[in-house]
Amino acid sequence: MKKQILLLVALCLSMYSFSQVISNEAFSLSNSFGDLQMRRYVDGDLVFKRALVPSATLLNINYAGDFTSGVKIHGLKLVVDGNVGIGTANPGALFDIHSTKTYDHWLSRMNTNGNNWSGFWETSDNIRLLLRDTDGNIDVDLRPNGSSFINGGNLGIGITSPTAKLEINDDAATGNGLVIAGGGSGGTLAEFKRDIGATGSSLKIHASSNDPTLTFTNNTTNIFSIGVDGGSYKISDNATLGTNDRFVVNSNGNIGIGVETASSILDVKTINYGSNQEGGINLSSYYNNINRWTTQVGLKSTSGGSPRFAITTKQRDASNVEYANTEAISIPLNSGNVGIGTTTPDSKLTVKGNIHAEEVKVDLSVPGPDYVFNADYDLTSLETLQNYITKNKHLPNIPSAKEMEANGIELGVMNMKLLEKIEELTLYTLEQEEKLKNQMQINSSLNKRLIRLEQLLLNKAETTKKD
Repeated sequence: MKKQILLLVALCLSMYSFSQVISNEAFSLSNSFGDLQMRRYVDGDLVFKRALVPSATLLNINYAGDFTSGVKIHGLKLVVDGNVGIGTANPGALFDIHSTKTYDHWLSRMNTNGNNWSGFWETSDNIRLLLRDTDGNIDVDLRPNGSSFINGGNLGIGITSPTAKLEINDDAATGNGLVIAGGGSGGTLAEFKRDIGATGSSLKIHASSNDPTLTFTNNTTNIFSIGVDGGSYKISDNATLGTNDRFVVNSNGNIGIGVETASSILDVKTINYGSNQEGGINLSSYYNNINRWTTQVGLKSTSGGSPRFAITTKQRDASNVEYANTEAISIPLNSGNVGIGTTTPDSKLTVKGNIHAEEVKVDLSVPGPDYVFNADYDLTSLETLQNYITKNKHLPNIPSAKEMEANGIELGVMNMKLLEKIEELTLYTLEQEEKLKNQMQINSSLNKRLIRLEQLLLNKAETTKKD
């Protein structure tokens, strides 16, 4: 009860002080029907009803008439349970304000110069919470509709001393520290910029249905996006995934580089057909921070020519000047031929240079020359052979030197031709051997006859000498 009386006295003194500020007119106090009434003659009555009655209503303040100077209070009610109501007889909260009127600001605090006022600001379609500094600048403007902002200072959520414009701390680690939700139709959920209003670096978070995307931009043209598109993980140099995709991982595990959909375990697109381009994997060796040796494995394309798979070696000197660029191995995709030291292989394996091997096995495309030893083989006579060599300067069935220089030789065919000549030479040798044996027999017979003849002549000479 003492507290109630003290509150009543305080209210009376405050109203008396307030009346002294706004007017020098006299006032009167009267008691009517058990109520305490203070009357201000010009503007109306201020009535304290049942101020000292311990009923459901502890204190009820109403203006019986108009109060033109100062803030108009439709009604202030203090309830026994501690709730305070303005404009309502049944406040439902600790502090409950009801009003059917629209005010520019209906709960505010203002300094003496009229600049530093803060409070709730109401318009026809919006309610705002404004906090101003001493110069009248708005530091905080919060609106349920329209734009809200906090000007200056750091904002902390879950932390008492934020070190950034916005710092969130969730030590519990059982929930989400920050959740940004948007509609399924897509759009930008959040955007982070280095400079407000500039076209420089930014990071955007997009969400369209089940396809979230992060987009990085360092100016208006250089864009890098990473996210999910149609169930595939993608990296693109376009703000929209599915356009200019550079890296793709499909839901089935296939990986694509330079393609929008990977059709195999590793699907790599390196060049545009018909242009002077090269692409693939570079294996580099550095010395003193200079890329001295590089081996490139990938595809190449020359304008007007078909693409080819190539292994290229490059070398640079100590001044980083390239002095060697050799396409060591080349495989044109339209033929499948393999070239070593040449970019235009005309056979399954074309080598420009020497080959060093312990053994080379060649499958024959022509029959072996055993036919030379057949009984019906027509072996050219030595006289005919001599005449052919004299005229053509090379053996029969063997290309000339000019032909070999111009067209090269086929190793298997040439070996068979050479073997044919060796077998023919064997036949010539055997034929000469047979003739030699016959000649030796004739010579032996003639030698025996010569010996007998010499012996007869010797015997005759001795007989004549005796006579």
